[in-house]
Amino acid sequence: MTNSKKNIFLVDDDDTANFINEMQINRFSGNFNIQTFTCAQKALEELKKNFKIPEFIFLDIDMPNLNGWDFINHFKKLKLSTKIVMVTSSLNPSDKQKANELSEVIAFIEKPMVKTHLVPIFKN
Repeated sequence: MTNSKKNIFLVDDDDTANFINEMQINRFSGNFNIQTFTCAQKALEELKKNFKIPEFIFLDIDMPNLNGWDFINHFKKLKLSTKIVMVTSSLNPSDKQKANELSEVIAFIEKPMVKTHLVPIFKN
């Protein structure tokens, strides 16, 4: 029997945000294997291993060392079909505009994540 669960990475330097986001996704559907990262660099290293490539990455913008935008720049070089969802507390309209201009980003949602945010993301 094959495992039909889809893989998701949660990348946020805030453990509490990762916990809440994981809880919301699991409430929406139990059909996901969720891996959390508090360091964007560690998530990139995991992606480079090419093992259990996630279908979705939920990515925070404001993180130390490697922020969300830097992560995406590195991610593009991997040429993966993973969809990125920006999950942020940023109220800066230029962040949303920048996210909308990136083909890798399929959604831009404000924290806290709630179930209604997930409906359009997981509709397929």
